[in-house]
Amino acid sequence: MIVKKLTWLSEVAREAELIISDGKYECVAFSQPCDVREGDDLKEPLHAFMVNNLMISRESSCSIMPLQPNKLAQQCIAEVVDAENGLVKVGNIEIALEGKAPPRALPGDLVEFSCARLDLW
Repeated sequence: MIVKKLTWLSEVAREAELIISDGKYECVAFSQPCDVREGDDLKEPLHAFMVNNLMISRESSCSIMPLQPNKLAQQCIAEVVDAENGLVKVGNIEIALEGKAPPRALPGDLVEFSCARLDLW
């Protein structure tokens, strides 16, 4: 995961909006305190904030997209990496859920959810 673009919301408060990319997928994330720069390679997952409607998906491929233009809320279809610890990924963009994956979800299964935003801590 690479920080493709960084837009400061407040440099004093170290709040930024980031575009995160793996070369195929990209998403917007909020960061505070923001300690990254454009071009940085991220090793830690993004964190899904206020996850809603988490369920096993009937879709056949991953996706990530804003629920509304110019807003931070996202709709995701992601592959389960670690169900017990709530780790999923869209391509190579890793996302930590607030809790576990849905019951009966196994690594490799697709899940879908919406969230108020994705955070980089």
